[in-house]
Amino acid sequence: MTMYCTLSDLRSYLGAGTTTSDDALLTGLIQAASQEIDVYCRRWFDGRAGTQYYSRFTDRRTNDLLYLDSDVIQVDHLINGTGATLGPESYWLWPRNTPPYSMIKLKSNWVWLFNVDGEVTVAGTFGYAATIPPDVTQATKELSAYLYRLKDSSTFDVTATPELGQLTIPKGWPQHVKVDLTRYRRTEYR
Repeated sequence: MTMYCTLSDLRSYLGAGTTTSDDALLTGLIQAASQEIDVYCRRWFDGRAGTQYYSRFTDRRTNDLLYLDSDVIQVDHLINGTGATLGPESYWLWPRNTPPYSMIKLKSNWVWLFNVDGEVTVAGTFGYAATIPPDVTQATKELSAYLYRLKDSSTFDVTATPELGQLTIPKGWPQHVKVDLTRYRRTEYR
């Protein structure tokens, strides 16, 4: 699993309050925060080589459009359900002009075809971007730091009165982290 910030980034963000004895805990928190961000946004933010398969029974396609399960940055191979390779001249990646792409639209002379047990195969680089966006890295640091500070708290998901000298612990994630990540949430087309 990819971590969206480094251990040194988080240690620097937390300041002098951490020691190297906390490194295993901090690494685990970065992993947890990165995974939570993936779940919240319904996507991952680094490029990963992979392959996805779609059968003729999938509801993820129409006659000319294939809705991808994950964002794709680049398609290396596209194989129709008959086993025939479809070259870049036979399709467009959608939305046009800017990755990540979420659909493959066949040009007018092409259709998705299937043998009895055939599948459309999409091989390429999947994810939001080849490099992690800086604001996702910042959100990861903030969420990891929030989780780290929870270990010293005796109350969880409670807002106390600051005038009394008590901690204020937001319910769930810090709200501004969710707001910052909202624009990255993947829209489900089907």
